Amino acid sequence: MKKHIHSHRGSRGIALPIVLLMSSMLLVTAAAWLEAALVSARTTTSLGERVQTFHSADSALIRCAGIALETVAEPRSPSGLLAAEPNKWGG
Repeated sequence: MKKHIHSHRGSRGIALPIVLLMSSMLLVTAAAWLEAALVSARTTTSLGERVQTFHSADSALIRCAGIALETVAEPRSPSGLLAAEPNKWGG
């Protein structure tokens, strides 16, 4: 019966290190997921701002081309060289 008690004493202190190891692994995994989510959110925000900026600039170029067409005496046709400028500027 003493042998049975000895076997429990030898494995008695192993539970805490295993629990700490598993907790550490979960913590590292959660931190990696959080970092990936933050990078994804920053990328999405940056892309949205880039698209908004592009459309704002394109709108300003179209407005400037319209003003240029109004100030030019001839030709006033929408198929002229100035009417196609904003599309070429978008590159």
